[in-house]
Amino acid sequence: MSPCECKSPCGEKRDNNDVVAGVAEYYSQTLKTSADLKTTACCPAEAMPASHRAVLAEVADEVQAKFYGCGSPIPGDRSIAGLTVLDLGCGTGRDVFLASKLVGESGRVIGVDMLESQLEVARRYVGYHAEKFFGDASRSNVQFLKGYIEDLRSTEPVGVADASVDLVLSNCVCNLSPDKARVFAEVYRVLRAGGEFYFSDMYCDRQLSEAARQDKELYGEGLGGALCLEDFQRLIREAGFSDVRLVRSAPVEVEDARLRELVEGVRYFSCTFRCFKAGGGRSNGKDSTGEE
Repeated sequence: MSPCECKSPCGEKRDNNDVVAGVAEYYSQTLKTSADLKTTACCPAEAMPASHRAVLAEVADEVQAKFYGCGSPIPGDRSIAGLTVLDLGCGTGRDVFLASKLVGESGRVIGVDMLESQLEVARRYVGYHAEKFFGDASRSNVQFLKGYIEDLRSTEPVGVADASVDLVLSNCVCNLSPDKARVFAEVYRVLRAGGEFYFSDMYCDRQLSEAARQDKELYGEGLGGALCLEDFQRLIREAGFSDVRLVRSAPVEVEDARLRELVEGVRYFSCTFRCFKAGGGRSNGKDSTGEE
């Protein structure tokens, strides 16, 4: 993967309200299943650890069909049992339900999304997965909140409190945000000392043209708002993360002819990063609703 060729910050050029409206329309109306995506970014199950694939086989078909991620941002090299996990831009909940089984009944998983149409599907399967994983539909360890990943304090019906989460996940969602600096700052705020931001996103190797940045379809695909790697490194460190590790990277091909012409000469990558909040490991105290 080559270094970024940007000469100025990229990926943050459009009006915030316009971006949010465009993304909402794309994911609530244009995309019906992952087959509608116009890039090779959607991550196949084969890229997951074998232990995760076994759990994924138990996740509801409709939830999997509406998955639009570009990576596998759930740790596979260690147990996450008992942790409190937050998934940003959870959609219909594929990674939430996968994490639900991995954290076990002593853990907790929170999914946040801005689209009611996505959350409606996710909530419909809460009891289904609790029955699958724990033998009782009433024993779910999952909660879905509606709101924006740039402002986790204001998610409904409760906000996400400071230092209340052990592990934050996100799968090809940060590139859709019009204010990535605020997203990274919010992640840092909600993580406990020693907590981890483990996420997959798409990046580009140079500054995009004005036409590419303004194209709603390109933005909805995660390409128009993709950061250059140098800009990402700057923003994530400004948020407070000093330990940033690249886990994996893979090229992304733009399959649609019109979109490919818009980004001619631009190379895209799906990258998974681990970013750690300095401190002494997992702490006790208030949970993510602010309650003891």
